[in-house]
Amino acid sequence: MTRILYWNIEKFASNKIANPSFKRQRGGALKQNQASVQRLNYINTHWGITAGGAVSRPDIVVIVEVATGYDGPGVLARGNGPAGALTLLTALRAVTANPNWMLVPPLQTGPREAVAVYFDSTNLIFTGPWLWPGGVGPAVPPAAPAPATAAYAAPFVGALPAAAVPAGTLNTGTAQNQLAAATGFTYAAAHANAGMGKNFAALRRPYWVTFAEMSGAGAPPVVRDISLFCIHSPANAGAGAYLTALDDLAEVADGIAANEVRVVLGDFNVNLLDNDAPRTRSDSYDALEGSGYTLGIDSPGGPPAPLNGWLGYFGTHIKRTSRATYWTTNAQTDYYPGYGYVGSTIIQNFYSIDNILANYGAGLMAVGPANVTVLNGIVGSRYNGVAPPVPGNPPVGTYNLPIRMAGVPFAAPAAQAPPFSAGRQGAFRGWNNYGRIRSTSDHLAIVADI
Repeated sequence: MTRILYWNIEKFASNKIANPSFKRQRGGALKQNQASVQRLNYINTHWGITAGGAVSRPDIVVIVEVATGYDGPGVLARGNGPAGALTLLTALRAVTANPNWMLVPPLQTGPREAVAVYFDSTNLIFTGPWLWPGGVGPAVPPAAPAPATAAYAAPFVGALPAAAVPAGTLNTGTAQNQLAAATGFTYAAAHANAGMGKNFAALRRPYWVTFAEMSGAGAPPVVRDISLFCIHSPANAGAGAYLTALDDLAEVADGIAANEVRVVLGDFNVNLLDNDAPRTRSDSYDALEGSGYTLGIDSPGGPPAPLNGWLGYFGTHIKRTSRATYWTTNAQTDYYPGYGYVGSTIIQNFYSIDNILANYGAGLMAVGPANVTVLNGIVGSRYNGVAPPVPGNPPVGTYNLPIRMAGVPFAAPAAQAPPFSAGRQGAFRGWNNYGRIRSTSDHLAIVADI
């Protein structure tokens, strides 16, 4: 079993978690350098999730929306984004007391964006699937004859192990620090353009990373091959078509090996539940489901009333601080766990847009992601602190993340939020509460076992 934590950390860069500025932080009395330290501390709490009283750390961490300049797909990310990714690697190693955490050097997926993938190399081997030619790239696919490879230069020296990939998996014999993620894809066998390269134009490309899951302590044999397809769909009306078209990619849809698990995860910018009665799952997921993928966050049925109580269990996107609520008025009743902070300030029906899907080879006894949990520091995870205010078996998750709000009023969430007061509004939206969490990201993290 491998545990994956995925998170869209909004505009992730070094100034998010290591800002040297002494200017005042907007929305608080802190300086920007102090605020960045607090964001990093909040992020670090996610490495200590628990289950059954024991710490249950992730094995792989995926961060999308890493900032970068843009030179072309597959080129090494540059600027404050990769600097922030390296800062987080240092923090991850320190907080977990585990020097085996590694970082796949982030590559550019499209204009201004890259992806950072961290992994615990104790039992995981990075296998590419592409090769690193040196310099700033771009990464290249394996071919015959094999292209020349080189280790990553500074600042990514030591980000990957130098050990060679063992037999029984991809890129056997190549040093892990001479491998790279892939940003190029071909059309699937069932597509009219089968075998041809997919042109993503100006869209962000999927980010494909592969690992070999070992039997223990990083030693052979290989138990499973893991393919991660990290997605950040366009934030516009084309998101649904982009999600559907992922099934047109050979690497996603064709020829899964018996010992392989494929995982499609990310920010799909498509709401899970259509804005209609009975709030059924969006058709945009149908193609991947037809190819054998199972959704991690899914609706077991139509929503009972009250509707805003039901939808909060699926929420992964949260509103800007000035529009978020956690109280009840004559015009609006806020219910646990989403109250009035889950959703979008700009777009209606935009609250459950992140997900993790998995597809297992015939030799693996599994049907989908397990123990899927939305990690919510506002009311805490799992969502079992309050008896569900709605029937219908909403997904409450498995892993625990304690409430990260300061102050007594938010330590014990209620099924129905208390009445509005100016003091409660100020406390909720203050920096030490929702303000700090929302300043970190407009998304909540998701963890799942595959």
